[in-house]
Amino acid sequence: LGVSYALCFTQVIKTASSIHDEVLRRVLRAPKSFFDVTPLGLLVNVFSKDMDTLDELLPLSLTGFIKCFTIVSSAVVVSAVTAPAALVIMPGVIIIFRWLTSYFQLTAKELKRLDKASSGPLFSLYTETLLGVTSIRAFDLQPRFEEKLLERLDANHTAHFLWTASNRWFAARLDALTCGIVFSVSLCILL
Repeated sequence: LGVSYALCFTQVIKTASSIHDEVLRRVLRAPKSFFDVTPLGLLVNVFSKDMDTLDELLPLSLTGFIKCFTIVSSAVVVSAVTAPAALVIMPGVIIIFRWLTSYFQLTAKELKRLDKASSGPLFSLYTETLLGVTSIRAFDLQPRFEEKLLERLDANHTAHFLWTASNRWFAARLDALTCGIVFSVSLCILL
C-alpha cells in the first residue's frame, strides 16, 4: 500500500508538471487578442488555484481512492467468505451506488463550475486593485473597492459552500448505504 502511495505521488507530480508546462506554453503562444478578451484574474486563477488543486488535492484524492478501494474489496471478500448469502444484496447495492454517484456528479460538476466562474472576477479585482492601489488611495475609493471585494467574496463563498454541502450530502448517503450493508451482512451471519 505504501509503495502504491509513493508511485501515485510521483505520477501526480509528473502529471501536474506537464499540465503546468502545457498551459504555460499555450498562454505564452496565445495571440494578443486572447489577452484582450480574457480577464487577467482568470489567468491568475488558472496558475494559482487550479495548479494548487492539482498539487494538493489530486494526490489526496488518489490516495483516498486507493484506500477506499482496498477497504471495500477487503469487506466484500470477508463478507463472501463469512456469509455467502450476503452477496445476494450486492447487485442492489451496486445499482444504488451508481445512481447516487451519477446524481452527485451532475450536481457537483455544475457547482464546481459556479465556484470557478465566481473566482475569476475575484482574482481580477485583486489584480486590478494591486495595479491601481495608488490611484484608489489618491481618489479615496477604498470603500467602493472594499464593497466590490465583499460582494465578489460572498458570491465565491456561496458557490464554494454549496459545493462543500453537496459533498457532505453524498458522504451522508454513502454512510447510510454502508450501514445498510453492515446490517444485511450481520443478519445473514445471524441467520
